[in-house]
Amino acid sequence: MKISIAVPSYNYARFIAACLDSIRQQTYQEFEVLIADGGSNDGSLDIIDQFCATDTRFRLVSSSDEGQADAIHKAFAHATGDVLCFLNSDDCYLTSDALTLVIETFQSYQTLDVGRYAC
Repeated sequence: MKISIAVPSYNYARFIAACLDSIRQQTYQEFEVLIADGGSNDGSLDIIDQFCATDTRFRLVSSSDEGQADAIHKAFAHATGDVLCFLNSDDCYLTSDALTLVIETFQSYQTLDVGRYAC
C-alpha cells in the first residue's frame, strides 16, 4: 500500500525541514509527499526544493492556494496512494514507525472496502 501525505505550508521555514525529515525517516518507505506551499517568502521554498531535489518521493505540487484546506485539496488532487494523510508543516511524526503502524492497521482489516483510505 502506498501512502500519500499532503503537507500544506506557508511561511514555515523554521519548521518545515523537521516536518519533512520526520517523514523521510519513516521505516515504511512506500510513500509520496505532496507539498502545497501558498507562496512563502521566508525561505520555505528553498528548503522544500532541497527535499524535492534529493528524494523523488517529495514533490511541490502547488505554489498558491486560498488557505490550508485548499492547499490540502490541491495536494490530494495529485495523490497516487491508497492511503491519504496530511501533516501540517509545523508538525512532525514522533516515531519512525508511524506509517508502518498505519499500514499494519489497514492490513488487519482487509475486509474493509472503501476505496481510498484516509488517516
